[in-house]
Amino acid sequence: MPEFTLRPFGEKDGAHLLHWYKTDAAGLQALFGPQTVLTEDYECIAAFNNLFEAVRRGHALFWMVDQGTDPLGFFTLTHIPPDRSTAMAHIYIEAAKRKHSIKAAQAIDDTLSAAMASAGMSRVFASVTGGEGALHLAKRIGFKPPEAVLLTKTLGMNGD
Repeated sequence: MPEFTLRPFGEKDGAHLLHWYKTDAAGLQALFGPQTVLTEDYECIAAFNNLFEAVRRGHALFWMVDQGTDPLGFFTLTHIPPDRSTAMAHIYIEAAKRKHSIKAAQAIDDTLSAAMASAGMSRVFASVTGGEGALHLAKRIGFKPPEAVLLTKTLGMNGD
């Protein structure tokens, strides 16, 4: 079985991102969240451009996840404040290859620990929106539910 590794985003990787959007728009939508609309190719490209702009500004980090030489997803840390003490973790694995999620996540965990140590980060958060499998994966690599409960309320337009 080929080794799982992380590497920087490369010139040819844009085609993989667009392919994953075309075959798994719901998976990428879950990663980007409901505030980002992904119904057209150009919206997907804009969402990734926003992410790469955050990387350029130092508010995010981004790695491609490979199995051997084949890209199977990506890992990103976002919402990094100026003091670089915390970050939000996001993992995307191509839908057809999610059976490899645990091994890929273990490779990610090694890089995550190194990235945290070098940046002086003390906490990484994960918002799990991919169902029971995603929750199991997060727990398997060491994420724990917080001791406090965070509640949200969705507000409608014009008092709805």
